[in-house]
Amino acid sequence: MPPIILVVEDEVLIRMTVSDHLRECGFRVLEAASGDEARRIFEAGETVDLVFSDIQMPGSLDGFSLARWVRSTRPGLPVLLTSGYVKSAELAKELCTEIVGKPYDHDDLVRRLRHLIGGAGRG
Repeated sequence: MPPIILVVEDEVLIRMTVSDHLRECGFRVLEAASGDEARRIFEAGETVDLVFSDIQMPGSLDGFSLARWVRSTRPGLPVLLTSGYVKSAELAKELCTEIVGKPYDHDDLVRRLRHLIGGAGRG
């Protein structure tokens, strides 16, 4: 069974592009347009191996809030955050969460995802 990545990104073209690339690389991909939608996916019982989320999103859960929620409800589930804002890196470190800057190289992203999934079981 291929690893399942939850891509959380409010910009539809970015979400579609990265999701399509991840599928081409052999991942199963679930998509959410906000942190609130991502939480609903978890609450519906979906299995996820890693969350890849933008930091700045509409709704009650930005990427940091989503990472905190995942950490409290799914301990050990890796979260990789992305942002175009450098200041976000410090808060990501406090959450013990990796961050990749935008724009990111898709092949480098795939390597990071595979590395993170290798260190975690299904959650």
